[in-house]
Amino acid sequence: MKSLLTSIRNLKIGYKIALILNAFALILIGVVSIVHILQFKEALQNRIFLQLSSIRHLKTIQITNLLDGHVHEIERMLSHIDNEEYLDALAADEFVHIDSIVMEQEMATSQPYHPDSVRITDISQEVGDGKIHLAYSLQEGYMRYTFYSTPVRIQQILFERTGMGATGETYIVGEDQLLRTVSRFFPDSVPTKIHSATSAVHAALANKQGTTIHLDYRGKEVLSSFAPFHYKGLNWVVLSEIDKVEALQPMRQMELQIYGLSVLIFIGVLLGSNFLAQLIVKPILKVQTVLHKISMGEKTQVERWKSKDEIGNLFDTLETFVEASDRIIAFAHQIALGTFDRDMPMRGEKDALVSALNHMKNQLQELKEREHALLLKNQRQLVAGEEKERARLSRELHDSIGPLLTNLKLLVEQNTNPTQSQPELVALIRHIIEEVRKISVNLMPSVLKDFGLVAAIENFLNLQFAASTVKITFQSSMEPGSHIPHEIALNLFRIIQEAVNNALKYADASEIKVSVTEFENQVNVFIQDNGTGFDTTRVQLGNGLLNMKERVHMFNGLWDLQSDENGTTIEVEISTQNYT
Repeated sequence: MKSLLTSIRNLKIGYKIALILNAFALILIGVVSIVHILQFKEALQNRIFLQLSSIRHLKTIQITNLLDGHVHEIERMLSHIDNEEYLDALAADEFVHIDSIVMEQEMATSQPYHPDSVRITDISQEVGDGKIHLAYSLQEGYMRYTFYSTPVRIQQILFERTGMGATGETYIVGEDQLLRTVSRFFPDSVPTKIHSATSAVHAALANKQGTTIHLDYRGKEVLSSFAPFHYKGLNWVVLSEIDKVEALQPMRQMELQIYGLSVLIFIGVLLGSNFLAQLIVKPILKVQTVLHKISMGEKTQVERWKSKDEIGNLFDTLETFVEASDRIIAFAHQIALGTFDRDMPMRGEKDALVSALNHMKNQLQELKEREHALLLKNQRQLVAGEEKERARLSRELHDSIGPLLTNLKLLVEQNTNPTQSQPELVALIRHIIEEVRKISVNLMPSVLKDFGLVAAIENFLNLQFAASTVKITFQSSMEPGSHIPHEIALNLFRIIQEAVNNALKYADASEIKVSVTEFENQVNVFIQDNGTGFDTTRVQLGNGLLNMKERVHMFNGLWDLQSDENGTTIEVEISTQNYT
C-alpha cells in the first residue's frame, strides 16, 4: 500500500489530474448505477409482489365462491333430504359428490358443532390419493349429517397460470405443512407427501399474510405472496410464487444496459479528463520551463496568456517575477563591478530578497572600505618594517662590525711588530667574519636554498644560541629527501625566526621548543616558550606577530596563537598540495 501511494505521488501532474477525475467519475457512475439498479430492483420486486398478491387474492375469491356453492347446495340438499328424486339429480352434480350420509345421535351430541352451521374438514391426508377431499358436516337438532366432496375445480383454478410466467404457480398447504394441490413441478407426486415447511407457510399458519423472498419446498429461491385461508373450519395457506431468477430477469437485462452505458460514459469521461488534464497541465509546464531557466541563471521571457482567469493571473505574476529577477541580476552586476552608490528599491515591506541584496551591498561596501584601509595599513607596516629592518641592520653594523673594524684599524696602525700581533689580527678578522655571517643569515640564509628548511633552522638556532643560556629544543619529522616548496619554506623560516627572537627579547623565556612536522599534503610548525606571556584579548599585536600572521594567510594556512602566564604557543598549518 505504501509503495502504491509513493508511485501515485511520483506521477506527473497530468496523470494525477486525469486519475482523480477518472476515479471521481468512476465512483459517481458506480454510485448512480448501483442506486438506479437497487431502485429498479425494488420497483420490480414490488410490482411482482403486487401481481402475485393480486393472483393469490383472485384465486382465493374463486375458491371461496366454489366452497360457498358447495355449502349452498348442501343446505338445499338437507332441506330436501326426504325427496329421493332431488337426491338422485344432485348425485350427478359435478360440484358435490355425496359418498355417504352418517346420522348417529351419539356422535352428533359429542361434536362441538353449532346448530344450523356447516363445518368443513380436510380429509385429503387420510385418503392419500393425491386429490383434495373435503367433509362437510351440518348438525340439525340432535342429528349430524356429513357429506363428502372431491372438488377437482380447486385444482383447475390453481392451474390457471395467466400472468405467472414459466415458473410461477399458486398452491395450497394444509395445517400439517403438506401440499394439498398437485405441484406443477412434480405432477406425478402425491401432494400430501410433499413437505413445505417454509418461512412463508409458518407465517401464514401464524395468521399473517404478506410477501417475501424465501426458499420454497423445492429449495429454490422464489418471490412469494402468502395468506391464511379460513373458511368454516378449513385452515389452509394459499401461496402464489415465482422463481427469483425468472422474476428478476428484466433487472438483469437492465443491469447489462446500465453497465454498458456506464462503460460508454466512463470512456467519454476518460477521454474528456485526459483532454482537460492537458489543458490544465500545458500552462503549468510552461511555468515550469520558465522557472527552470531562472533557477539555472538564464534570462528568459514569459509568454502572454490570453485568458484572465487564475492561470492568466499566474502568468502575470510570473512575468512580474521575471522582470524583478532581471532587475536583481542587473543590480548584482553593479555590485560585482563595485558600484555601491544606490540601493535597490524594495518591492514590498516584506521583500526579503531585495533587503538581503541591499544588506550584502552594504556589507561589501564596508568590506571594501575595510580592505582598502587594511591595505593602507599593511603598506604602512611594510614600509615601517623595512625601515625597522634597515635600522636593525644599521645597529648591528654599527654595534658589531663597526667597533671590530675600528679595532682592526687601530691594531694595524699601532702594529710595530707584525710577527707578534699576527695571531691577534687573525682572531679579530675571524670574529668580524662570524658577525657578518650572522647578519647574512638573518637577511637571507643561503643554507635554506642549498640544504632545505631543517638545515636552515638548525643553523639559525646554533648561531642564535651559541653563547646563550636559554635551552633550545628542535625536533623535525622531515625526511632527508623531503622538498618543501621554497616559498613556503622561506616564510616558515621567517615565522620561526621572528617567534624565537620575540621569545628572547620580550618573554624572558628560559626554554624554547621548536618542531617541524611534514605530512603528505601539509606541513605543521609548533613553537613554544615558557616566558611571561601576555593577554591576547587586551594586548595589541605588534608588527612582528602581524607579519607572521600575514605570512600564514598568504598560503591560506591556519594560524593559532595561545598565550598566558605560563608562556606562549604558536601553531601553524600550511597545505603543500597546490605547490610543486
